Amino acid sequence: MTNEDKIEELIGLYWDLISCDHHKTKDSKFYVSKEYSAYDKSEWVAYHDGYISDFYETADTREEAEQAMIRHLKIIIKDQLETTFKAIASPDEWDIYTVGETRAKEIQEELKKYD
Repeated sequence: MTNEDKIEELIGLYWDLISCDHHKTKDSKFYVSKEYSAYDKSEWVAYHDGYISDFYETADTREEAEQAMIRHLKIIIKDQLETTFKAIASPDEWDIYTVGETRAKEIQEELKKYD
């Protein structure tokens, strides 16, 4: 499986987690791109500028930027899973809609293949 395949699958898992409660386009966009500068060396970047999460990491190669994207996606999925399980356990304390417990556990298991 290529890094691009992994990134697309991880974005799908992330969207499954957040789309029940949060439907902002900004949270669905993730980028790996080359950043050029007039005064600094050019570099690859992996970034996401969402409402729920954001990150920006530079890299020397596209592959390193893709690996950074995978690492960050895993982190934000784990964070969102934690929030999801808390909301399922105490729905009166959380004002959010979540995927069901069954789907959250499936996503948790699917995430393990990226460790």
